[in-house]
Amino acid sequence: MADWSERVDELLFDGESVESTVDVGAGTIVVTSHRVLVFTPEGDGPRYRAIDRPNVLGVEQRGVSPFDLFSKATKLGVGGGLLVLVGLVVDPEALFPRPDLSGAQGMGVVDTVDSMLGVFYALDLALLALGAVLSIVGVGLLTVQLATRKDRLAIEIAGEDDVVLSWGVDDATVAEIDAAIDVPEAEAQAPPAV
Repeated sequence: MADWSERVDELLFDGESVESTVDVGAGTIVVTSHRVLVFTPEGDGPRYRAIDRPNVLGVEQRGVSPFDLFSKATKLGVGGGLLVLVGLVVDPEALFPRPDLSGAQGMGVVDTVDSMLGVFYALDLALLALGAVLSIVGVGLLTVQLATRKDRLAIEIAGEDDVVLSWGVDDATVAEIDAAIDVPEAEAQAPPAV
């Protein structure tokens, strides 16, 4: 297979010139006068992306995990915590105390009411147990997310998915790529005062 990062001249438009080339792990970023060319021959997605320079919003280091567990872990943790809180705060015996049915006639009805109250009181323990299990699962998923997270280089693109490359650069290289792309600062993007 051809490594197109070594044959960039064939991809340039008329009047376009290469301004900077930076190797990033197994990939290469080539900044031209018009575009940012990203070569990722060993990546999962496209092996080549051409991004018009005005569409590049920035370059940053980003922690990326192969799993997207953060939202699930948060939902499970919060849901489990709420169930534990409800189980601890709500006392079903205080809400519905057992009536004294010692002298009641018709034991069948009394037994049914007593059984229903027993199930309702057990619901408190079930909420505590379920909440504890959900919280533990949420913490476990969050731990997996954080343990599998690796630093990557991300090129933010307006209106499209960001390009994420394997790591292999430091802060100085990120600054070099950012400067080569010439991403305008936030105050420079503000419209002029009238």
